[in-house]
Amino acid sequence: MSLHFTQWHFTSLNGTSLHSMALNFSEWHFISVNVTSFHSMALYFMEWHFTSVNGTSTHSMEWHFTQWHFTSLNGTSLHSMALNFSEWHFISLNGTSFHSMALHFTQCHFTSLNGTSFHSMTPHFTQWHFISLNGTSLQSMALQFTQWHFTSLNGTQFQRMALHFTQWHLISLNGTSLHLMALHFTQWHFTSLNGTSFHSMALHFTQWHSISANGTSFHSMAPHFTQWHSISANGTSLHSMALNFSEWHFISLNGTSLHSMALHFTQWHFISANGTSLHAMAPHFTQWHLTSLNGTLFRQNALHFSQRHFNSLNGTSLQRMALHFNQWHFT
Repeated sequence: MSLHFTQWHFTSLNGTSLHSMALNFSEWHFISVNVTSFHSMALYFMEWHFTSVNGTSTHSMEWHFTQWHFTSLNGTSLHSMALNFSEWHFISLNGTSFHSMALHFTQCHFTSLNGTSFHSMTPHFTQWHFISLNGTSLQSMALQFTQWHFTSLNGTQFQRMALHFTQWHLISLNGTSLHLMALHFTQWHFTSLNGTSFHSMALHFTQWHSISANGTSFHSMAPHFTQWHSISANGTSLHSMALNFSEWHFISLNGTSLHSMALHFTQWHFISANGTSLHAMAPHFTQWHLTSLNGTLFRQNALHFSQRHFNSLNGTSLQRMALHFNQWHFT
C-alpha cells in the first residue's frame, strides 16, 4: 500500500506464480511486520482462504487464497492475515456475535514497512471488530480507525488513510471534512484529497463509483477506477495507489477494456499487469467475479456475500457489506 504495490502479487498462491494484484505487489508483504520478514500481506495469502466460514468449507476468499484463510471462522484459531488474524475470523457471521473483522488488527499494523515505524496499517484494529453486526450497535466500521491513519509511511506524516477511521470517513485529508466509509459508506468518498473535490472512493457505495475523481465523471470504483488514482495525497501527484491508479481503474491493462472491479471480477484479474497475464488478484477472481452483477443472483465474494453482507450493522438490515452488496456489484 506503500512499499510498492508493484509487489503485492502474492508470489504464489497455489503454486502458480502470478505477478500481482497490480504490478507485483510482491512488496506489499510488508518487509517486516514484527521484525520477522514474511512474504505477503499474510504469509503469502496462502492462508487467506477461509478454510471454513460457518461450518461449510470454502476454498478461499474464493478459490484459493489458500492461505489468508482463517483456518476456521467459526471458533477455531487460525494464524493471521498478518500477525494474527486469528481474530479476523468472524466467530460467526449469521447470528452469533463475533468480536471483530479482526479481533485485533492490533497486529495487522505492520510495525514497519521500509524501516520507518508507523503505528499501523492500523495501530489497533482492536476496534475494527464490529461489536455486533446483527442487531447490536457498533461504533463504526472500525470502532476507531482512529489508528488506521498510518502515522507515517515514509517519514511524512499524513493524518490518516482515514483521519480517524473512527468514522473511517477521513474527517479530513487536507482540511476538508467528509463523513465516512463506515458511518455511512454513502460517504466513503474522500471529499477532497488535495483540494480537488471528488465525490467518492464510493460516493454512496450504492454506487461505489466515485462520481468524479478529477472532474471526469466515471461510473465507479468498478466502472472505471480511471480516477481512483488519488490526484494527490500530500501535495505530490501520485498517479495511483498502485500501477498509478490511472491504471488500477483498469480501463485497460493490456488494451482490453474491462468495466469494473466488480462488473465481472472475471476481469479484476488484470488481464495483464506488466505484460504478463495473471489470472486473478488471486488464482482466479473469475470466481470472485460475482457470477452476475446486473440482476442475476451471484454466489460469492466468499461466504456468498449472502453471508458477508453483515445481516445488520446498526439494527438496520443491509443485504450487503454496504448499501446491499447487491449494489456493490454495480448494477
